[in-house]
Amino acid sequence: NASKCGIMAINTDQSISGSIQNKPIPLIDQYTYLGLIFNKKWQSKQTVQNNKNKMEKAMYASFNFLKNPSIPTNIRLMVLKSVLIPIGTYGGELFGMSEQRCKPIQRVADNALRIIANVGKSAPMHRIRQEMGVTSINTRASDVRERAYFKYPHPSNLDIRRGLDLQMRHPDMKLGLQGIGKIRMGWYWTAQRLAKSWTNPKNNDYGGILYGMKQRYSTFHDYTE
Repeated sequence: NASKCGIMAINTDQSISGSIQNKPIPLIDQYTYLGLIFNKKWQSKQTVQNNKNKMEKAMYASFNFLKNPSIPTNIRLMVLKSVLIPIGTYGGELFGMSEQRCKPIQRVADNALRIIANVGKSAPMHRIRQEMGVTSINTRASDVRERAYFKYPHPSNLDIRRGLDLQMRHPDMKLGLQGIGKIRMGWYWTAQRLAKSWTNPKNNDYGGILYGMKQRYSTFHDYTE
């Protein structure tokens, strides 16, 4: 059904067209799949803003619960850690490893923690997060991005492999896929299709270096603040 599909040209202004069953497929500027927003510039700003809005809405919906001093602090912290933060870090594979990209979501998490701790805006949030045992948004998103990188397949096609390496090492870099139109159905299905071509990371130059890094740095620590 052409009306349920869309063609999005990545990093190109060239006009493209396609059809299904002799019906034209509409051109789109962005596509939402499983709550993640993809645009033709391959940026994550809209996804971050969408997560921030959803997390903020959930925070205000649970404001009375988070503010109630009769409820133990540990219970209220569990709501922050298991409900609010997962909403904000959903799709963290796209925007992790960048404190700047995670700042809008971090502000909402800090506001929720201020409500729980009953402190003002002048309170040092880094120390409060340490005392409360709350991980920063950047650390959580970076952790899932690293896990996704090593979980992604290693295609035998070296050109594709190099593109994935550069995309993960330099997330703000434009790959310049000129003239290529793609029907974006989500990168999850792409990763699943490429999973058959997985190779041992020790058997190639890129994989060997990254495998050693993974063995040495198994977890992320927040040194950004």
